This record gives sequence, structure tokens and C-alpha cells, in this order.
Amino acid sequence: MKQLPSSPEIQNLAKKLSEKERVLIAALCIDEYKADLDSRSEWDEMNANWKKLFFMRDVPKSPPWQGSSTESVPMLAEACGQFRARAKAALFPSKSVVKCVPTANDPDDQLRSRMDRVSKYMNFQLMDWEPDYKKNKFRLLTSLPLHGSMFTKTYFDPIRQRTRVTNVRASDLIVPYGTGSREVEDLPRKTEMIWLPKWQAQYLYKLGHFIEMPEVYIEGKFTRPVDNAVDQATGQTRS
Repeated sequence: MKQLPSSPEIQNLAKKLSEKERVLIAALCIDEYKADLDSRSEWDEMNANWKKLFFMRDVPKSPPWQGSSTESVPMLAEACGQFRARAKAALFPSKSVVKCVPTANDPDDQLRSRMDRVSKYMNFQLMDWEPDYKKNKFRLLTSLPLHGSMFTKTYFDPIRQRTRVTNVRASDLIVPYGTGSREVEDLPRKTEMIWLPKWQAQYLYKLGHFIEMPEVYIEGKFTRPVDNAVDQATGQTRS
């Protein structure tokens, strides 16, 4: 069994706290999370309606015959596809998406050579070594016009033992209510809902990533309107 790397940025700080301190911090986090989630309940309902519209989930009606429905035109789906295609061409014109910029006033040949090597290596990391990078970016560009916001995060994956860049859906990122324009970095708290299969949670627990096994998903306890809308639109039923 591999152990977590010794880097201080990814150490489990909860191990250094007493049980009383952990209970107090957990209670505060849960209370603030619930308050943030309640403050956006109307947005969750709207987001579910956007999903239904994207998947063209028509409501059956009785006249003129039983189970008939109105005609649907996939305008929203087509608009999201057009946005992704145009943004993809603008953001990824070639495989060289990273270019280093010198900070020195008069860079010499040695510094310029190092810049080129760093640029080539980072391009290799993103476009070749990280197979999910471009795929996740294309998914992000499809979802962005539908949800209005999408986020990415870069982190060390203790299961794959490498750095990853993944998408975070707006529905899975819960932030406190506030007025006016705000930067995500300046928010007092950000809560991400992370969905893990049981085997991954067990593996991370044995690695020391968790000090206790996470709670198993309970039907109805964490279900959100957007989840129900996607299940209904795609014809999925929980086992």
C-alpha cells in the first residue's frame, strides 16, 4: 500500500487535532454548508429546468391523443455545440497551448533556451501525458453556456499518483450568498461535493487521506433537483 507523499500541502491536518476540535469544526462546516445550499435553492430548481430543456424532456399531454407532446427544436443543444466548437478553435489552435514569458528585462540565450524547454515539457504534460485534459476542457465548453459557470481544479490524485486537472460543475460547488461581483479566490469558503465509489473511499481511507470511512450515499438524503432532472431525461434509475 502506497503512502501519501510527505509534501505539507497534502497532509491530513485532521490527524493533528483532537476529537473535540474535529467535532466543533465539522459542525461549523456542516451548518455553513447547509446555509449556503439553502440560499441557492431557487437556482437549483432553475438549473434542473435548464437540464430538462437541454435534453428536450417534453411533458406528455392528453389532447389530441393520449401521450402526445409538443414538437421540440434542439435550439439550446445546438447553441451549446456551436459555442464549444468556436471556443475550441480559439483556445486550442495547436498543441502548443503553453508559452513561457521571461521576467528578466534582458533575457540571455540560456534563459530563452530554458523557456523553450519548459514550454515544450508543459505542452507535453497537458496534451499528451494527461489524457483527460483536452477531453475535460471540451466537456467544460459544452456545459459552460448551459450552466453559466464551470470551474477547474488542479490537484494531486493519491490514487493515480500524479497531478490532475479536472472539471467542477457549478452544481457541485457551493459558495456563500453575496451581492455584487466577487472573485472565487476571495470567497470566505468554498464547498465541493465530491462523489466517490465505495472502493475509492476505502482505498483513500487506508492511505490516510480520511481518518474515518465516509458515509455511504443514502437515497433521498443528498438528492438534488438537478440530479433528478438528469436521471429522468437520460432514462436512468438508481439501483
